[in-house]
Amino acid sequence: TYGHNPSLHASADGSWHLFYISGWSGPISVRTASRLDNGTSWSEPTVVSPHENPGPLLHANGSLTLLYRSSAELPAPSCSAESIGAQQCELGGAEGKRAGCGPGRNPVIAHTAEDPSAFVDRRGHYHML
Repeated sequence: TYGHNPSLHASADGSWHLFYISGWSGPISVRTASRLDNGTSWSEPTVVSPHENPGPLLHANGSLTLLYRSSAELPAPSCSAESIGAQQCELGGAEGKRAGCGPGRNPVIAHTAEDPSAFVDRRGHYHML
C-alpha cells in the first residue's frame, strides 16, 4: 500500500498513532498500535480526513487537532495558494466513537505554507514549523 508524509504520535494512554497520506493528494489515514505490544501489531488504516500532508496535535484529553496542507486565496503578495487548514477530530475507539474529522477551517494563518509540523512544548505553548 502507498503511504507518504508519515507522522508518529503517542496518546496520553500510551497508544501509538501513525498518520500518513494514502494517495498522492490524500486522504489522510491513521493506524493505531497498543502500548501493550510495543507497537508490533497495527490496526487497519482508517481514513480520517480527505485532505493531505497531516500535522496532528494529540491532546491530553484524547482529542485531536489535525493541521493539513490545502489551498486558499491568500492576501497579496503571495507566491502560491498553498495554505494550512485545521480540523477537530476523534480517533475513535473509546465509548463507541468513530474516527473522523469535522469540517475544516482554511486558512488558519494568512500566509503561504505547506506540510505542517506542530507540537506543544512543556510549558503548554503551541508551535508550528
